[in-house]
Amino acid sequence: MLVDTWSAVTLANEKFMWGSKTLQLETASGGELQITNACVTEIILGGLVTVRHIVLCVKGLSHKILFG
Repeated sequence: MLVDTWSAVTLANEKFMWGSKTLQLETASGGELQITNACVTEIILGGLVTVRHIVLCVKGLSHKILFG
């Protein structure tokens, strides 16, 4: 897992979700970011606060999760 405090979205490795239509996005450095799925996930922070957060599933992401 990687935390990126400047990221506008949270990303997950594509292996978390299979069988969806692929979207193409561009990274800030101009590279291609291949989105395979998206979902809304509940994240519990410190056992006290639960937040609903959009997670994009990315093909070939170097980490399992990149929290943004």
